Amino acid sequence: MTERLFALPLKDGYALYDRWGKREPEACAEVAGMFPAGSSCFICNAEITEDFGLLATEDPSKPLKDAILAPLCAGCMALPPVYRLGRLAKVFKAMWPNSKMPRLVTPAAMRAMR
Repeated sequence: MTERLFALPLKDGYALYDRWGKREPEACAEVAGMFPAGSSCFICNAEITEDFGLLATEDPSKPLKDAILAPLCAGCMALPPVYRLGRLAKVFKAMWPNSKMPRLVTPAAMRAMR
């Protein structure tokens, strides 16, 4: 299994997530380079395939400064959003016990970054 998290400056991380969501070829290639086949899902540690989801959120150790990008497997992406958020909360609590749940990327947050 390879690297599960990438930290980028907040504005750059959200911009990459936005471009990846629009399936721009350069962004897709960059994300594929970050998380090649064989990387593990951030939530369940399962191996990801080519059709994976992407988590973009603030870094709990550097809020409002850095963004975290992490891959999510197809199984976790298929979960209802409430269950996926619950699992994410458990992972964040285990990794950063003294931090509160970071803000996830929302359309309003992305508009504010422009």
